[in-house]
Amino acid sequence: MKGRVLIGVVFVVVALLSAATGYYFGLANGSSVMGALASQNTVYDALADVRRSMQAIEAGDASSMHRKIAIDLRIALFSLGTYGPSVSYIKCRDQEKKAMESARKYMASGADPSIFNGAPELARGLNFCAGR
Repeated sequence: MKGRVLIGVVFVVVALLSAATGYYFGLANGSSVMGALASQNTVYDALADVRRSMQAIEAGDASSMHRKIAIDLRIALFSLGTYGPSVSYIKCRDQEKKAMESARKYMASGADPSIFNGAPELARGLNFCAGR
């Protein structure tokens, strides 16, 4: 009887140690890696945005500036359409709702199809503030 109890205790201790090790290396370590990757992507996006902005400014051409702003709008709408559904707690203020309505009108008025190619994420992004 003592042997069975001892085996049971050892089994429980091993199971708890396995769970703690799995948590540390799986969740805790994994979340720090994912955070680092997200930060890295944000930095690369910012660097690309600076590069595009400077190219548009240095060109001194209104059409280059317009294209750059349209690309920024596409990136923002795509991000809203991709990540927006996972953050239902964000509420849109009146100024954001007006901006989204303006973006809808801009898209409907014949925005550059090479930039706004009809991806479903763009449509979801345009509707981000609906009901918020």
